[in-house]
Amino acid sequence: MIPHSVLEGFGINPSQIRKMNSDTSSCVAAVTCQENVYVVKAHRKDQCRAAIEEVLKLRGLLRSHDFPYLPPPLAQDEEEKLIEFEGQVWSLGVFVEADAPFDWTMAQQWSQSHCAQAAEVLACLHRTGYRVLARGAALNLPRFDGTYFDKTWEKCRSICKNGATNSPALAELGLGIEPFAERLTAALAIVYNSSGSLPVVVAHGDFHPGNILFVDGKASVLLDLEYASIGSPLIDLAYACVMFFASCDSANGINEQAANHFLRHYNELLDEHLPWKDWSKSESRVAEFRARMDLAAFLMLFWAIEGLESCPAALATASGFAYGARLSCFLLNNSHRFAMF
Repeated sequence: MIPHSVLEGFGINPSQIRKMNSDTSSCVAAVTCQENVYVVKAHRKDQCRAAIEEVLKLRGLLRSHDFPYLPPPLAQDEEEKLIEFEGQVWSLGVFVEADAPFDWTMAQQWSQSHCAQAAEVLACLHRTGYRVLARGAALNLPRFDGTYFDKTWEKCRSICKNGATNSPALAELGLGIEPFAERLTAALAIVYNSSGSLPVVVAHGDFHPGNILFVDGKASVLLDLEYASIGSPLIDLAYACVMFFASCDSANGINEQAANHFLRHYNELLDEHLPWKDWSKSESRVAEFRARMDLAAFLMLFWAIEGLESCPAALATASGFAYGARLSCFLLNNSHRFAMF
Protein backbone atom coordinates (compact mmCIF):
# COMPACT_ATOMS: atom_id res chain seq x y z
CA MET A 1 0.00 0.00 0.00
CA ILE A 2 1.35 3.42 -0.92
CA PRO A 3 1.28 5.88 2.00
CA HIS A 4 -1.05 8.82 1.40
CA SER A 5 1.82 11.17 2.29
CA VAL A 6 3.77 9.82 -0.71
CA LEU A 7 0.83 10.30 -3.09
CA GLU A 8 0.24 13.81 -1.78
CA GLY A 9 3.96 14.54 -2.14
CA PHE A 10 3.56 13.72 -5.85
CA GLY A 11 0.54 16.03 -6.09
CA ILE A 12 -1.95 13.14 -6.30
CA ASN A 13 -5.13 13.45 -4.27
CA PRO A 14 -5.78 9.95 -2.82
CA SER A 15 -9.54 10.56 -2.98
CA GLN A 16 -9.30 10.93 -6.77
CA ILE A 17 -7.67 7.52 -7.36
CA ARG A 18 -9.95 5.27 -9.38
CA LYS A 19 -7.79 2.13 -9.40
CA MET A 20 -4.56 0.84 -7.91
CA ASN A 21 -2.85 -2.43 -8.89
CA SER A 22 -0.01 -3.29 -6.52
CA ASP A 23 2.83 -5.80 -6.65
CA THR A 24 3.76 -6.14 -2.98
CA SER A 25 6.84 -8.28 -3.70
CA SER A 26 8.54 -5.48 -5.61
CA CYS A 27 6.80 -2.41 -4.08
CA VAL A 28 5.38 -1.29 -7.44
CA ALA A 29 1.88 0.01 -8.10
CA ALA A 30 0.00 1.24 -11.15
CA VAL A 31 -2.18 4.15 -10.05
CA THR A 32 -5.10 5.42 -12.13
CA CYS A 33 -6.00 8.97 -11.18
CA GLN A 34 -8.62 10.77 -13.26
CA GLU A 35 -7.51 10.07 -16.86
CA ASN A 36 -3.83 9.42 -16.09
CA VAL A 37 -2.08 6.17 -15.23
CA TYR A 38 1.15 6.38 -13.24
CA VAL A 39 3.61 3.86 -11.91
CA VAL A 40 4.78 4.36 -8.32
CA LYS A 41 7.74 2.42 -7.02
CA ALA A 42 9.61 2.26 -3.72
CA HIS A 43 13.39 1.80 -3.42
CA ARG A 44 15.27 1.33 -0.16
CA LYS A 45 17.28 4.50 0.35
CA ASP A 46 20.35 2.58 1.56
CA GLN A 47 20.44 0.73 -1.79
CA CYS A 48 20.15 3.84 -3.99
CA ARG A 49 23.62 5.11 -4.80
CA ALA A 50 22.81 8.51 -6.23
CA ALA A 51 21.12 11.47 -4.56
CA ILE A 52 17.67 12.31 -5.93
CA GLU A 53 18.76 15.58 -7.51
CA GLU A 54 21.65 13.83 -9.29
CA VAL A 55 19.35 11.13 -10.72
CA LEU A 56 17.05 13.82 -12.09
CA LYS A 57 20.06 15.69 -13.51
CA LEU A 58 21.30 12.45 -15.12
CA ARG A 59 17.92 11.88 -16.77
CA GLY A 60 17.94 15.40 -18.15
CA LEU A 61 21.49 15.03 -19.52
CA LEU A 62 20.73 11.69 -21.14
CA ARG A 63 17.59 13.10 -22.74
CA SER A 64 19.49 16.13 -24.04
CA HIS A 65 21.98 13.70 -25.64
CA ASP A 66 19.12 11.81 -27.35
CA PHE A 67 19.28 8.65 -25.23
CA PRO A 68 16.17 6.89 -26.58
CA TYR A 69 15.35 4.50 -23.72
CA LEU A 70 14.21 6.88 -20.97
CA PRO A 71 10.67 6.58 -19.62
CA PRO A 72 8.25 9.13 -21.09
CA PRO A 73 8.39 12.48 -19.25
CA LEU A 74 5.48 13.32 -16.96
CA ALA A 75 5.09 16.61 -18.80
CA GLN A 76 7.19 18.81 -21.03
CA ASP A 77 10.59 19.30 -19.42
CA GLU A 78 9.52 17.31 -16.35
CA GLU A 79 11.30 14.04 -15.66
CA GLU A 80 10.13 11.27 -13.37
CA LYS A 81 9.49 12.61 -9.84
CA LEU A 82 11.42 11.30 -6.85
CA ILE A 83 10.81 11.91 -3.14
CA GLU A 84 12.12 10.46 0.12
CA PHE A 85 9.76 9.15 2.79
CA GLU A 86 10.58 7.07 5.88
CA GLY A 87 13.82 5.58 4.61
CA GLN A 88 12.62 4.90 1.10
CA VAL A 89 12.99 6.68 -2.23
CA TRP A 90 9.68 6.75 -4.09
CA SER A 91 9.43 7.38 -7.83
CA LEU A 92 6.49 8.52 -9.92
CA GLY A 93 6.50 8.01 -13.66
CA VAL A 94 4.20 7.53 -16.62
CA PHE A 95 2.83 3.99 -16.84
CA VAL A 96 4.04 2.18 -19.97
CA GLU A 97 1.83 -0.60 -21.35
CA ALA A 98 4.57 -3.17 -21.93
CA ASP A 99 4.87 -6.85 -22.78
CA ALA A 100 4.88 -9.36 -19.92
CA PRO A 101 8.05 -8.59 -17.93
CA PHE A 102 11.06 -10.88 -17.82
CA ASP A 103 12.95 -11.58 -14.66
CA TRP A 104 16.27 -13.21 -13.87
CA THR A 105 14.70 -16.64 -13.30
CA MET A 106 13.86 -16.86 -17.02
CA ALA A 107 17.33 -17.06 -18.59
CA GLN A 108 16.43 -19.89 -20.93
CA GLN A 109 13.49 -17.97 -22.40
CA TRP A 110 15.58 -15.13 -23.83
CA SER A 111 15.70 -15.16 -27.61
CA GLN A 112 18.67 -13.92 -29.63
CA SER A 113 16.59 -10.85 -30.40
CA HIS A 114 16.10 -10.09 -26.71
CA CYS A 115 19.83 -10.57 -26.07
CA ALA A 116 20.78 -8.27 -28.95
CA GLN A 117 18.32 -5.58 -27.89
CA ALA A 118 19.51 -5.68 -24.28
CA ALA A 119 23.06 -5.23 -25.57
CA GLU A 120 21.90 -2.24 -27.65
CA VAL A 121 20.33 -0.59 -24.60
CA LEU A 122 23.48 -1.05 -22.51
CA ALA A 123 25.90 0.00 -25.26
CA CYS A 124 23.81 3.10 -25.89
CA LEU A 125 23.81 4.00 -22.18
CA HIS A 126 27.59 3.57 -21.92
CA ARG A 127 28.29 5.52 -25.14
CA THR A 128 25.98 8.34 -24.12
CA GLY A 129 27.23 8.47 -20.54
CA TYR A 130 30.83 8.51 -21.73
CA ARG A 131 30.05 11.52 -23.96
CA VAL A 132 28.26 13.31 -21.12
CA LEU A 133 31.24 12.84 -18.78
CA ALA A 134 33.80 13.68 -21.49
CA ARG A 135 32.07 17.02 -22.04
CA GLY A 136 32.60 17.92 -18.39
CA ALA A 137 29.05 17.56 -17.11
CA ALA A 138 28.85 18.41 -13.41
CA LEU A 139 27.34 15.06 -12.47
CA ASN A 140 27.93 14.12 -8.85
CA LEU A 141 27.21 10.40 -9.05
CA PRO A 142 29.11 8.08 -6.70
CA ARG A 143 32.26 6.40 -7.98
CA PHE A 144 31.83 2.64 -8.14
CA ASP A 145 34.99 0.58 -7.73
CA GLY A 146 33.56 -2.15 -5.49
CA THR A 147 34.00 -0.26 -2.22
CA TYR A 148 30.37 0.91 -2.28
CA PHE A 149 29.38 -2.57 -1.10
CA ASP A 150 32.09 -2.90 1.58
CA LYS A 151 29.53 -3.53 4.35
CA THR A 152 27.75 -6.07 2.17
CA TRP A 153 31.03 -7.87 1.41
CA GLU A 154 31.77 -8.11 5.14
CA LYS A 155 28.36 -9.68 5.72
CA CYS A 156 28.92 -12.03 2.77
CA ARG A 157 32.31 -13.03 4.14
CA SER A 158 30.79 -13.73 7.56
CA ILE A 159 28.00 -15.81 6.02
CA CYS A 160 30.52 -17.79 3.96
CA LYS A 161 32.80 -18.47 6.92
CA ASN A 162 30.01 -19.56 9.22
CA GLY A 163 27.68 -21.02 6.63
CA ALA A 164 24.52 -22.60 7.95
CA THR A 165 25.47 -21.68 11.53
CA ASN A 166 24.60 -18.05 10.82
CA SER A 167 21.91 -18.67 8.24
CA PRO A 168 19.00 -21.00 9.06
CA ALA A 169 17.71 -20.37 5.56
CA LEU A 170 20.85 -21.87 4.02
CA ALA A 171 20.68 -24.81 6.41
CA GLU A 172 17.10 -25.55 5.41
CA LEU A 173 17.98 -25.30 1.72
CA GLY A 174 20.97 -27.59 2.27
CA LEU A 175 23.42 -25.11 0.75
CA GLY A 176 27.03 -25.15 1.91
CA ILE A 177 28.90 -21.96 1.06
CA GLU A 178 31.93 -22.11 3.35
CA PRO A 179 34.34 -22.71 0.40
CA PHE A 180 33.29 -19.40 -1.16
CA ALA A 181 34.98 -17.17 1.44
CA GLU A 182 38.34 -17.28 -0.34
CA ARG A 183 36.60 -16.78 -3.70
CA LEU A 184 35.08 -13.53 -2.43
CA THR A 185 38.43 -12.26 -1.11
CA ALA A 186 40.14 -13.04 -4.42
CA ALA A 187 37.43 -11.36 -6.51
CA LEU A 188 37.53 -8.20 -4.38
CA ALA A 189 41.32 -8.00 -4.65
CA ILE A 190 41.14 -8.16 -8.45
CA VAL A 191 38.41 -5.49 -8.64
CA TYR A 192 40.13 -3.10 -6.22
CA ASN A 193 43.47 -3.49 -8.03
CA SER A 194 41.79 -2.93 -11.40
CA SER A 195 40.22 0.37 -10.38
CA GLY A 196 41.00 2.93 -13.08
CA SER A 197 42.11 0.36 -15.67
CA LEU A 198 39.25 1.34 -18.00
CA PRO A 199 37.67 4.72 -18.76
CA VAL A 200 34.60 5.55 -16.74
CA VAL A 201 31.05 5.57 -18.07
CA VAL A 202 27.65 6.04 -16.48
CA ALA A 203 27.07 2.53 -15.12
CA HIS A 204 23.44 1.56 -14.64
CA GLY A 205 24.22 -0.53 -11.57
CA ASP A 206 21.16 -2.80 -11.71
CA PHE A 207 21.00 -3.93 -15.32
CA HIS A 208 18.70 -6.95 -15.18
CA PRO A 209 15.81 -8.14 -17.38
CA GLY A 210 13.08 -6.60 -15.23
CA ASN A 211 14.57 -3.16 -15.79
CA ILE A 212 14.04 -3.25 -19.56
CA LEU A 213 10.49 -2.80 -20.79
CA PHE A 214 9.69 -4.40 -24.14
CA VAL A 215 6.75 -3.02 -26.10
CA ASP A 216 5.54 -5.25 -28.94
CA GLY A 217 8.82 -7.15 -28.73
CA LYS A 218 10.99 -4.04 -28.93
CA ALA A 219 13.21 -2.79 -26.08
CA SER A 220 11.71 0.60 -25.28
CA VAL A 221 12.39 1.77 -21.72
CA LEU A 222 15.29 1.39 -19.26
CA LEU A 223 14.20 1.67 -15.63
CA ASP A 224 15.83 2.33 -12.24
CA LEU A 225 18.58 4.87 -12.84
CA GLU A 226 18.45 5.41 -9.06
CA TYR A 227 21.28 2.86 -8.84
CA ALA A 228 23.54 4.63 -11.34
CA SER A 229 27.19 5.37 -10.63
CA ILE A 230 30.35 6.39 -12.43
CA GLY A 231 32.65 3.46 -13.08
CA SER A 232 33.93 0.78 -15.42
CA PRO A 233 31.65 -0.54 -18.19
CA LEU A 234 32.55 -4.04 -16.91
CA ILE A 235 30.34 -3.38 -13.87
CA ASP A 236 27.20 -3.64 -16.00
CA LEU A 237 28.52 -6.26 -18.44
CA ALA A 238 29.44 -8.74 -15.70
CA TYR A 239 26.28 -8.08 -13.70
CA ALA A 240 24.17 -8.52 -16.83
CA CYS A 241 25.78 -11.88 -17.64
CA VAL A 242 24.73 -13.12 -14.20
CA MET A 243 21.29 -11.52 -14.00
CA PHE A 244 20.29 -12.30 -17.62
CA PHE A 245 22.00 -15.60 -18.29
CA ALA A 246 22.65 -17.50 -15.03
CA SER A 247 20.85 -20.83 -15.17
CA CYS A 248 20.86 -24.04 -13.18
CA ASP A 249 20.06 -25.81 -16.47
CA SER A 250 23.50 -24.94 -17.90
CA ALA A 251 26.52 -27.04 -17.00
CA ASN A 252 28.67 -24.04 -16.11
CA GLY A 253 25.91 -21.94 -14.55
CA ILE A 254 25.62 -19.60 -17.55
CA ASN A 255 23.53 -19.84 -20.70
CA GLU A 256 26.77 -19.58 -22.64
CA GLN A 257 25.38 -19.15 -26.15
CA ALA A 258 23.06 -16.31 -25.13
CA ALA A 259 25.70 -14.59 -22.96
CA ASN A 260 28.26 -14.62 -25.75
CA HIS A 261 25.70 -13.32 -28.23
CA PHE A 262 25.02 -10.44 -25.82
CA LEU A 263 28.73 -9.67 -25.28
CA ARG A 264 29.60 -9.86 -28.99
CA HIS A 265 26.72 -7.62 -29.97
CA TYR A 266 27.63 -5.08 -27.27
CA ASN A 267 31.22 -4.93 -28.56
CA GLU A 268 30.05 -4.56 -32.17
CA LEU A 269 27.98 -1.52 -31.18
CA LEU A 270 30.95 0.38 -29.76
CA ASP A 271 32.55 3.01 -31.96
CA GLU A 272 36.14 2.26 -32.91
CA HIS A 273 37.48 5.26 -30.99
CA LEU A 274 35.93 4.21 -27.66
CA PRO A 275 38.82 3.10 -25.44
CA TRP A 276 37.14 0.02 -23.97
CA LYS A 277 36.04 -1.53 -27.29
CA ASP A 278 38.73 -4.23 -27.18
CA TRP A 279 38.50 -5.00 -23.46
CA SER A 280 37.96 -8.71 -24.15
CA LYS A 281 41.42 -8.97 -25.77
CA SER A 282 43.17 -8.06 -22.50
CA GLU A 283 43.83 -10.87 -20.01
CA SER A 284 43.73 -8.47 -17.05
CA ARG A 285 40.38 -7.03 -18.10
CA VAL A 286 38.90 -10.47 -18.70
CA ALA A 287 40.10 -11.41 -15.19
CA GLU A 288 38.37 -8.30 -13.86
CA PHE A 289 35.19 -9.20 -15.76
CA ARG A 290 35.16 -12.70 -14.24
CA ALA A 291 35.81 -11.26 -10.76
CA ARG A 292 32.89 -8.88 -11.21
CA MET A 293 30.73 -11.83 -12.26
CA ASP A 294 31.65 -13.52 -8.98
CA LEU A 295 30.72 -10.38 -7.05
CA ALA A 296 27.38 -10.22 -8.88
CA ALA A 297 26.72 -13.83 -7.83
CA PHE A 298 27.60 -12.94 -4.22
CA LEU A 299 25.16 -10.01 -4.34
CA MET A 300 22.47 -12.36 -5.64
CA LEU A 301 23.24 -14.75 -2.78
CA PHE A 302 23.20 -11.96 -0.19
CA TRP A 303 19.88 -10.52 -1.39
CA ALA A 304 18.36 -14.01 -1.55
CA ILE A 305 19.40 -14.81 2.02
CA GLU A 306 18.19 -11.41 3.21
CA GLY A 307 14.83 -12.04 1.54
CA LEU A 308 14.50 -15.59 2.89
CA GLU A 309 15.28 -14.57 6.45
CA SER A 310 12.85 -11.67 6.36
CA CYS A 311 10.15 -13.95 4.92
CA PRO A 312 10.63 -17.55 6.21
CA ALA A 313 7.46 -18.69 4.44
CA ALA A 314 9.31 -18.25 1.16
CA LEU A 315 11.36 -21.36 1.96
CA ALA A 316 8.29 -23.52 1.61
CA THR A 317 7.60 -22.27 -1.90
CA ALA A 318 9.42 -22.09 -5.21
CA SER A 319 10.12 -18.43 -4.41
CA GLY A 320 12.52 -16.15 -6.24
CA PHE A 321 14.56 -15.91 -3.03
CA ALA A 322 15.04 -19.68 -2.74
CA TYR A 323 15.79 -19.94 -6.45
CA GLY A 324 18.28 -17.08 -6.18
CA ALA A 325 20.14 -18.75 -3.32
CA ARG A 326 20.41 -22.05 -5.19
CA LEU A 327 21.33 -20.38 -8.47
CA SER A 328 24.06 -18.17 -6.98
CA CYS A 329 25.67 -21.17 -5.27
CA PHE A 330 25.50 -23.21 -8.47
CA LEU A 331 27.00 -20.29 -10.36
CA LEU A 332 29.87 -19.82 -7.91
CA ASN A 333 30.66 -23.52 -8.16
CA ASN A 334 30.67 -23.59 -11.95
CA SER A 335 31.03 -20.18 -13.63
CA HIS A 336 34.85 -20.48 -13.86
CA ARG A 337 34.14 -22.80 -16.81
CA PHE A 338 32.21 -20.11 -18.73
CA ALA A 339 34.01 -19.83 -22.09
CA MET A 340 33.82 -16.28 -23.39
CA PHE A 341 33.47 -15.90 -27.17
